[in-house]
Amino acid sequence: MKVKFIGFEWLLGRGISILDLLQDMAQRPVNADSESFILLDVQSEWSIGAVIRVLDQRRWTQILRVSGKLRITAEELAHNANIAHVNFFVINTLTGRGLYEAYHGGTSLNLFCHQVKEHYKDLKKRRIQGAVKTYLEEGRPGEVAERAARKDFANSFRYALLERQGAFLNRVASLSALKSLSFESVDYAPDEQAYRPLAKHASRISHRFSYGPEGVSPNKVIKALGAAISSLGARGAKVAGIDPSNNEVVYKYMHDVEPFAEHDYDDLVIDVNFSSEMPVSELRKTAVMKELLATALQPEILARLTS
Repeated sequence: MKVKFIGFEWLLGRGISILDLLQDMAQRPVNADSESFILLDVQSEWSIGAVIRVLDQRRWTQILRVSGKLRITAEELAHNANIAHVNFFVINTLTGRGLYEAYHGGTSLNLFCHQVKEHYKDLKKRRIQGAVKTYLEEGRPGEVAERAARKDFANSFRYALLERQGAFLNRVASLSALKSLSFESVDYAPDEQAYRPLAKHASRISHRFSYGPEGVSPNKVIKALGAAISSLGARGAKVAGIDPSNNEVVYKYMHDVEPFAEHDYDDLVIDVNFSSEMPVSELRKTAVMKELLATALQPEILARLTS
């Protein structure tokens, strides 16, 4: 099974830093009977953590292959043991950008970030309550204190996947012919007058460029495509063309996340052995965390996570 290191970014509102959020999460007591929890080792530059999800499952099936024959058996864990999915991550404490270890069956990056969002909302609520109390003690009227406190902590938690634009453009450049490309925009005004009333009420409008049945060389448009993605974000960008094997292919930019690295699951979990009695920093010694940190420190990736 393949493990993918996917890039992510946390975007916070006013008054709460990435360090504030991570420290508050790390201080939350871990319930040994909980079905889901997050472990954190918070440092000034690179913080690390693990997302644990405990399954209500103690039995599984395995298949044995011996001398060309198959045997399927059911296995069972010890009485007080359960199957658990553990996803590791590393995050730059200053920028809120990091890498998440994702694999089939584990906790998805979206679910992980949703859990963090819920914690952020709780922390924000407590911070606002504290600010209101302070403003009231300073003698401000109740409504004024409430309004000022909410302004101090305006905006909410958001997160985004870090797309690898270069990988997408490299795939496009590898085509033997590019037949069409399309993407969406929020502010495009159609040239044809008849279409403008329709466009007036649209939240997004799709652009499509067709290059005929034979297509064109990607080299003729790749620079312009890269510029469009950089300046517009190119939501929904999609390219249709012919690959070197003469097959028709479609490449999508959005929601087509290129991992920053890939590994074999068995190689990464081979030395995971952690107890709640240990400091979370011990997880830095595992193979998976070493690989995450080494990947994050590669010059190209480091620039993406820290700039």
